[in-house]
Amino acid sequence: MGSGGTQFDDQDVLSVARLNQKTLYIGPSTSAPSPTYAGMQWYQTDFNLQFVRDAANAVWEIMPGTVKAVTATSAVNALNAETAFTSATWTIPANMLTVGRVIRFTGYGSYASSSTPTNPCWRVRFGGTGGTILLDSGVITAIASHVNNLFKVDIMLVVMSVGANGSIEAQGQITFNSAVTNTPPLRDYALNAAGTGGATANTSAVTINTTTQNDMVLTAFFSATTAGNTLTLRTGAWEMIA
Repeated sequence: MGSGGTQFDDQDVLSVARLNQKTLYIGPSTSAPSPTYAGMQWYQTDFNLQFVRDAANAVWEIMPGTVKAVTATSAVNALNAETAFTSATWTIPANMLTVGRVIRFTGYGSYASSSTPTNPCWRVRFGGTGGTILLDSGVITAIASHVNNLFKVDIMLVVMSVGANGSIEAQGQITFNSAVTNTPPLRDYALNAAGTGGATANTSAVTINTTTQNDMVLTAFFSATTAGNTLTLRTGAWEMIA
């Protein structure tokens, strides 16, 4: 293989530049390796993400198998203002989503309500709490005096196109007990961009801008501000699975 490839040749001179070309390059997003080669790998220290140069040596792609885990609990307490679960925020660098990229999030948490329950709503946004709504449970009717009731979030996202007017197919559901206190069965509520909940799926892709850096966030809020109503995300992970 020639000296521009990913293996060393007998005549290669060992140097920092050659090591960066042939092995894993480690550095921040503001210091990209140069020159680049197809198959070259780059670990971005500021995003804690690993990238690979595509076969055409045209773009950097996030490596499949990349995981952003929830490593601390975070809560939304009695608020009727939309708030992100901070532990589930995943920063996606500009131009790093490619067509066919599959992103999944699975998370588990607990819900508590007071004797005056307020109705919860979950959302997934691309671009922080003011960004594009990908998924929305709609407001779900709650029951009084829940204690440590389980909720589960399942999300699947597939990048359909890229650019300033890119698109992403988004589907998901919330599993949540909105019936008798701490008593099965848990009930499933669809997530869709319209916030109609129930069993309604998204019927079209959602437009997103992949050319700018954006935070993928899971958010929640309540229908009113009432003490004792809390959603706590306890564990979960974002996964780049393809």
